[in-house]
Amino acid sequence: LWGSKFFIGRARLARMLCRRWRLGWLSFVAAACQARLALGFHPSAAFYGVAFFESLERFHPPAAPLRVLEVGSHMVNGGLRMYAPMAWRYVGVDKDRGLGVDVVLKDPYRLPFRTGGFNATVSSSAFEHVDFFWLSFLEMLRVTAEDGFVYLNAPSDLADHSDEVPPDSWRFLRDAGGSLERWGRRSG
Repeated sequence: LWGSKFFIGRARLARMLCRRWRLGWLSFVAAACQARLALGFHPSAAFYGVAFFESLERFHPPAAPLRVLEVGSHMVNGGLRMYAPMAWRYVGVDKDRGLGVDVVLKDPYRLPFRTGGFNATVSSSAFEHVDFFWLSFLEMLRVTAEDGFVYLNAPSDLADHSDEVPPDSWRFLRDAGGSLERWGRRSG
């Protein structure tokens, strides 16, 4: 059963990407094989990331390119950047250098950007590795415009993978989003 959900998730993701990139199925398969697209990234993380970007694209008027910040952008097993439209101004930050990282953070709890400077701030499969994720979340809120969006995707039941990216400290259950929203409001 897990295998069939995994396959269905990949097939659905592939259809979404074909629409996004205006590719025929065979062109997509060739590109995916060549780039090893999403093979290491969690299928659900890729699926929901693409869905968020599609919604963001529909919501935002196309007059000016979106400014998007990705927190925890080092592509260890994939990342969100590969799903963003090329016209967007995309900036990736992480605590270490690596693929997908444009800015290496001196302090992982202080983003070196002006308040309200991004239309969207995103993070996928990174918060489980952040010692003080609540501080990172407040910084994400600070740099996101008043009418902007914050997108978080974090594991709820993934096995420990601190051997790949240490530390691996947290899991987020279904009420975590509401708790983070209340924390953001309480903190100003």
